[in-house]
Amino acid sequence: DYARRARSLDEKGLTYKSSGDTEAAFKNAAKVIEAEYQTDYVHHAQMEPMNVTVSVNEAGDAAEIWMGSQAVTVSMGAVAGFLKTKPDRIRFNQHFLGGGFGRRAYPDLPIYGAAISKEIKKPVKLIWTREQDMHAAWMRPQTAHFLQAALDDKGKVTGWRHRIVGEATTGYSQP
Repeated sequence: DYARRARSLDEKGLTYKSSGDTEAAFKNAAKVIEAEYQTDYVHHAQMEPMNVTVSVNEAGDAAEIWMGSQAVTVSMGAVAGFLKTKPDRIRFNQHFLGGGFGRRAYPDLPIYGAAISKEIKKPVKLIWTREQDMHAAWMRPQTAHFLQAALDDKGKVTGWRHRIVGEATTGYSQP
């Protein structure tokens, strides 16, 4: 169904970016090339176990985090939101990471660490096994892509369409 919908140019979608007169480029094209691609659900499996150390202060309105992250600002904002405080009350100690592959961009572990630290009023080191992390999987969604390139008589690209059909991920990727 995704592939059919990607090919259906009459079906209205959300435009990510539009530039120039695509319709004219395709109408005047000497040649149009088309391609289709599909992706499966894939876990962004990082190389090392997911881990974080969090210490929430006694008042519960500030925290210090030690973690390798691909999105430090997102993690700081998420923990600040959880603690109902401002991001400048969160200190983030960025560690090297062995390969995050997108998994270390999500702020779930710092939030869990902050929740536990706030409750027990002590610093917390949280490590997930591969099995635990796979169970909570942050999957890259399945998608279907339909691409078209309009070429002039010299083979130069004069128009481009790329339609992607997949599930919306903003609910979990940008809470």
